[in-house]
Amino acid sequence: MYNFAFYFFYGALARRNDDTIFTSILGVFIIIGLHFLTIIKVLDNFGVISYPTFSSTYLYNKLYWYIPGAVILGVVYLYFNKVKTKAIIEKYSAKDNFYSIGNILLFLLLILIPVLIIVKIK
Repeated sequence: MYNFAFYFFYGALARRNDDTIFTSILGVFIIIGLHFLTIIKVLDNFGVISYPTFSSTYLYNKLYWYIPGAVILGVVYLYFNKVKTKAIIEKYSAKDNFYSIGNILLFLLLILIPVLIIVKIK
């Protein structure tokens, strides 16, 4: 699923950006972050865990979220190494019509469903 999202970003940015691989990794990081946040909010809604609040001050609370975000970004960056990205690009570039209606809809659902769940639970 995240390989698909990586290539979707890569193909969309191939003509416009000189560092498409890193930008695609950042796009996948945002999608993974949304998915983690959705899982946290759903578990918080059912009372399994509580949503972590590091400080009562908004600025400090926001700054403390950078640490887990940096860890997730590092893991995503290490996962999409040169060999992996080359294999993904070769796999999906062999398809004739990658940007079909179904694939565009799948990509949008990867983003919209977690966002709608987060908004509905708040």
